[in-house]
Amino acid sequence: MNILFLSGQDIGGWGWRVSKAINKYTKWKAKNAVYHQTYLGYPIDAWIYGMSGEAVKNLLEWADFYVLRWMDQDLMFGKLKLQKYLKPNNFLIKLHGSEARTGLWLYWFHPILRAFPNTMIVTSFDYTIASLAGFNCYHIPHMIHLDELPDVKRQVSEPIKIAHAPTDRSKKNTELFLKTVAKLKEMGYRVETEVIEHVKWDKCIQLKSQCHVTYDQVGYVSTFGMNAIEGWALRQPVIAEVDHWTLSIYPELEEFLVQANERTLLTQIKNLLDNPDLIQELGEKGRRFVEQYFDARKVVKRWMNLIEFVHERG
Repeated sequence: MNILFLSGQDIGGWGWRVSKAINKYTKWKAKNAVYHQTYLGYPIDAWIYGMSGEAVKNLLEWADFYVLRWMDQDLMFGKLKLQKYLKPNNFLIKLHGSEARTGLWLYWFHPILRAFPNTMIVTSFDYTIASLAGFNCYHIPHMIHLDELPDVKRQVSEPIKIAHAPTDRSKKNTELFLKTVAKLKEMGYRVETEVIEHVKWDKCIQLKSQCHVTYDQVGYVSTFGMNAIEGWALRQPVIAEVDHWTLSIYPELEEFLVQANERTLLTQIKNLLDNPDLIQELGEKGRRFVEQYFDARKVVKRWMNLIEFVHERG
């Protein structure tokens, strides 16, 4: 089966990660096509914006199954003319990221959902998205290729460096994080920040791997995504505010997540700085968590089975 991942932009590298896993670990073939390229520089197979109408037509005709993500109606029904290709059993919609929480996708995908009311929607572990997606909502974990990340094993030593890679400072509460670390420095702690912005993904991973801890977010999202997963994969404790919806899916998080909110952020960072052995312990537990749930070799099997399920519905 030929699987085509179509997206306005490849947020979090989801299309690249899943298409790569399909090509690497299965007999199927997959391509990752996007309309907009971003500074993160995730690998793609096709840049729709720069393709001729004939090339787009050939790409769409190559596919037996489509996974759609974050595209407005002009792109879906104008440039791509998806109405010619979609059937009840040959596509899924994938939702994740901050944009999906706005509900705008309901408007964009409305013609498809109206024509195919049993459309399967795959979401991340985020109630603000799942609550909008309705009864045909299905959860597949994020995916990471562990063999592409440095396998960091080192002793924790001062100064403690905390990585933070915001795509939107306001949504990640970056300023509060920076003010909190500044206050800890005033208290005499040897701690540094590594704020990573506007660099390609591989450079971002390189910078993260030189840190001891990852700060994800507090006060807005109340779940976690690829930033946290990458931190755990690099054996770093992750500081984040995570709600009970997410904890109901992954209760193990309570064993190693540095749960924080706007009021407790300073206390939680201070606890890590006071207990360097805890940094190493929580980082190891986070790594095992990623290996258990997010390893591409495991997650790709969930994608394959769900695609088969939809395809067989007829």
